Order: sequence, then C-alpha cells, then structure tokens
Amino acid sequence: MIAAPIALWGLVAIPLLVLLSFWRMKPARVTVPSVALWKRLPANIPPVRSLRKPTWSIVLLLQILAVVAGVGALAKPVRLESRPQPRRIAVVVDLGARAFLDRINAELDRIAAETAGDDVVMFETPVLKRGPLSRAGSKVDYIGDPAAAIALAKGEGRTVIFVGDRPAAADVVVLTGAPSQNIGIVDFVPEKDRFWVKLLNLGAARAVKVRVDDHEETWTIDAGESSRRTAGSRLELPDDGFALDNVAVATKTMPIDVELRGDEHALLRWAIQVQPGARIVDRGGALVVSVGKEAPEPCVVIAPPRGATFKPATFSLADGHPLARGTRAEHWQLEDVAELAGYDPIVFADGKCVVGRRGGRIVINGGLGSLPHHPSFSIFFANVLESHQSASQGWVVRRTGPSQPRATDGACVLDGSASSLGTESRPFRTESLGAARIGEVRTDLSAWVAAAAVILMLGAWLMESRSA
Repeated sequence: MIAAPIALWGLVAIPLLVLLSFWRMKPARVTVPSVALWKRLPANIPPVRSLRKPTWSIVLLLQILAVVAGVGALAKPVRLESRPQPRRIAVVVDLGARAFLDRINAELDRIAAETAGDDVVMFETPVLKRGPLSRAGSKVDYIGDPAAAIALAKGEGRTVIFVGDRPAAADVVVLTGAPSQNIGIVDFVPEKDRFWVKLLNLGAARAVKVRVDDHEETWTIDAGESSRRTAGSRLELPDDGFALDNVAVATKTMPIDVELRGDEHALLRWAIQVQPGARIVDRGGALVVSVGKEAPEPCVVIAPPRGATFKPATFSLADGHPLARGTRAEHWQLEDVAELAGYDPIVFADGKCVVGRRGGRIVINGGLGSLPHHPSFSIFFANVLESHQSASQGWVVRRTGPSQPRATDGACVLDGSASSLGTESRPFRTESLGAARIGEVRTDLSAWVAAAAVILMLGAWLMESRSA
C-alpha cells in the first residue's frame, strides 16, 4: 500500500535521466609515447558530437533503479497485516482488611502470565492507587467500596478485572475467598450498666475466651448469628485474623446543643452532626461555633479578623494536646493564618501558634482551607465536644464512618457485611476476557526502500569510477 501516492510523480525523472544519457561521452584514454607528439595530438582527436546513439549499460540501469527506489521511499510504502490487537485491561485489587494476600498474589501471577503483551494497569482499592500490574505487598487496616476504583478503570475505556473476596460490578470477577473461622461483633447496644451484642460466627459452634471490660470470660458461640446480654461496657474477641470486628466499646457522653453562627459552611455542619449526642440548634446552644464572628464562651471561633495574615509552609501539632488527639498535622492546611498570642497552642504554622485555647474559647485563626475535606476535621470537633461533657452523661457507641474509616480510638466497625468474609473461589480464566480484537497493523517500509536507493546509487558510482 502507498501512503503518499502523489510522490510517484517523481518517476518523470526516469525519462529525463535517459535523455541526459544521450549527451554523455565516455572519456577515452590516449597514450602519448613522447612529449614532442603532444602538440600533434589535437589533430588526431575526433570531433565532439553532442548527440549520439544511447548506449545502454549496467550503470544506467542502476541509476534508473535508484531513482525508482528513491521515489518509492517518498511515496511511503506500508505493509498491512491482520493481527490480534493488545487488549486494554485494568486489574482492580481489593487490598482492604478482608484481603488474603497469598491468594490474591496467586491470581495476579496468573493474570500477568495470561495477559503478556497486553496493555495492563492495576488499581488498588480502597486507597485508589494506580500503577503497573505487580504483586500486592501489603493491605490496609480498613474496608471500602471498590466501586470508585472500578469507575476510574472503566473511565479509561479498559476491560476491568476485579480481584477480591466478593463480587463487584466489573467485567470479570475473580474471587479469592477461603474458609474462615472469623467471629465478629455486628451490633452492640449499651443498656445502662450492661450491653446487648450480636455476633456472627462463620465457623462451627465453639467456646472462645473473650474479655468483658477488664476480666476474661468463656463464651460458647453458636454458628451463624447469635446474641446475648451481659454487664459491662466493652467487649473484645480473641484474635482470628480479622481484627476490625473484634472490639466494641460504649462510652459516656452528653447530649450537647451546638449553635452555628456566621458564614454557612456545609462541611462544618456535617462535621458536627456526625458526632454522637450533638444537635445543631438555632440559638441557646451550650457551645457556639462561629465562622468569621466573635462569640461568647464556650465557643469555637474560626478565622476572626485578628493580626497580620501569612501563608504558612508547614504545620505541626502541640505535643499531647487533647484537642489535637487523632488528628494529623498534614491535614491542617489552613489558609491566610495569623499568629495567635496568649493562647494555649494546639496547632502551629511555621512555628507560630495559629490554633489555640484560652479558657472556654477555642480559636482557629485563619481560613479552613482544605481541612474540612480530611478526617482530622471531624476528629477535632469530636475532641471539642468531648471536652464539654458534663456529669449528665449517656452511653453511646462510636461506629466507623466517612470521618474515621479505621476501627481505632474506641470506634467500632459493627458491620455485618464487613464481618461476612467471602468464602467463594472463582479463579481467573483467560476465556473470560473474550477473544482479542483483530486489527490491521501498518508496517512502514520507507526506510528499507530508501536504504535500497542509497545502495543502488553507490553501486552505480563505483561501476562508473572503475570504467573511467
């Protein structure tokens, strides 16, 4: 196939080459035996005739072939072949707390071997990490929905292979379940000085040692779901390889009314609403949270007009401050902060106090920036509300959620779907991807034809030089 046929007009050079060869005269060697005869030599030279009968030679043939090859290279010849096209594949791997790494890596090795030559990338969920297909090195200590990673992979127009312990909305689903003896706490309800608990046992009925508050007890737990009531406020199951559902804690807190003032901020309202026992009221709250305005104590004031502002480069937390417990310094990306003097420091920006507490007043002396988009925002307000507890307390159970997905600091998973570890196995099979699409492969031959033109020109020059 010719990609640039207009270049074939260059073949008109061949007739011109032949016409020019009519006037070409081959030089003749004349041996002069004596210098004295040199003066007589011109008289013996035959007259020059411009036009003569063309003499076909190998040199002329090589020159014509060189022109043909050069024009052919300019015409961009290509070779078309029908070949299977590389498949665009995305492997989404669930590396959450339920993952069995050895089984996942066995499936990833099988996928890598069967998709060699294809365009394959890997997405890790729930951390949403993208990279080349490789073995999984570690998992995270929380669970998440793989839908986001699958949506990202499909957004690239790829065939999606999901590898995890339960089905997902992918094109190909590979299940790595394995027999499990997990016992999990799936519900926990405090009742004054006791609690009601629902357990899920994936194995056979058996006796296990559990910790209730500060003492150890032996419970016989039936297969499947079961429940019981017992005195206490904390339950801890023995280690069974899946730690997220092994602990549930009830803590005392107070119902507290929070009054919002100043500029409306949707994420601020949400961060308070998710706190146990917190209720937002229009006026008369036990705690006032104000954005851009001063407020009476007890209060949290955000970005009051105070001091010369600056853009910080680094943030750090005051060591051991209870209001900063559980937050991370890199989440405190405040904007246009100002130094806060005379306050007990909570957060520093470039070594200067920008978040502090004095009596019943807590001040964030700057714009919130990206802080509301991080878990530390909700954790900070959880610490603030806890610090305003009074003697009239009620029992609550902190469940994990968007503000804190890990089961730490007394937060509990209490999710039956999380505790129901997948046990079904479905190995990867190449045929599940379907046949590769057949497409035309274009191979450009211009370089080879141009090289042939150069070789032909060199051959013609060498032959002409030898015959001279």
